[in-house]
Amino acid sequence: KFITLIIGLLVVGCGKQEQALTLEEKVVGEYEWKGGGYTNKLVFLENGAMENYVSGKKQGREGKWSISEDGEIHVEAYDGTIDVLRINKDWSITPIAKIGKDAKRTDVPKEYQVPLKKIK
Repeated sequence: KFITLIIGLLVVGCGKQEQALTLEEKVVGEYEWKGGGYTNKLVFLENGAMENYVSGKKQGREGKWSISEDGEIHVEAYDGTIDVLRINKDWSITPIAKIGKDAKRTDVPKEYQVPLKKIK
């Protein structure tokens, strides 16, 4: 009977294990920052598109996002530049740099490195 119980546990499992999510799957969602009388929201969609909202109004410029080899979010903007965002331990994101059309990376000044909290 004991062996039957063990075999049963091995076949059924000792509880449902959560399937590991990829970094991309963890990033998908909505991020928000409030300041200066505005609410800024970035929405990262599963299809790789990123939408930008200011005080509830969708901005006409969208971007395509991906995860870099360094684990940063890279958002390719309409003008060919790339915004670089850091993924923080609490799953908020912070803009940290911009990569120009010339591939030169420029850090965002510290006072503008404001985290956006994940809200969905």
